[in-house]
Amino acid sequence: MPVISHRAMCTHTVFTGGTRKGRPACRSQTYVDVGWHGWRAFAVDYPGRCGAPALFAVADRIEGGGRKVWTMHVPDFDAATVRVDGERFTIEREGASLVGTVVAPVGARIVTGEQAGRDGAVGKGRGNRKGKKKWTFRGIRITGAEPDDARFLVVFTLQRGVAPAVRVSGTGLDATATVGATTVRLDGRRLRIAPTGR
Repeated sequence: MPVISHRAMCTHTVFTGGTRKGRPACRSQTYVDVGWHGWRAFAVDYPGRCGAPALFAVADRIEGGGRKVWTMHVPDFDAATVRVDGERFTIEREGASLVGTVVAPVGARIVTGEQAGRDGAVGKGRGNRKGKKKWTFRGIRITGAEPDDARFLVVFTLQRGVAPAVRVSGTGLDATATVGATTVRLDGRRLRIAPTGR
């Protein structure tokens, strides 16, 4: 299943002191590692063994930086019904539901609704170069019980009607989630979805 690696970089610019087309001219630009990086694994399964038409899983690991936050945008938030029940959240619209179960971190805190921040990588403040600017988005925000907990694993099912239960054994990214006759686990940096017993 796909794995995406991330490394945060910023631009270091050396200016010549002159101008070009009315703007300060630069001699060189280099990229500098700002000290945090991470990876994401994503897996999907459609056979229906889990008890739903579709099963998705997302795992993230982040190193460096401050408090770790996992976010998910919900398009047309006002048109959907969003609920949180413990470590599980549900997004319903037009008779279908997407149910997410937070496997890691343990004791996760889930907040829904409008989220706000400054100079984020998403939202209305993106691309702002003149200073810090507020941005907002509507969706889901997950944090761990510990601010530095940088391990996230979320299992989703998409269905009409009642969603199948997700049973979790183990903790953190070492946990295994069982959904119907399907298991989900992280193997190194790859998510594995397989029939139970394999």
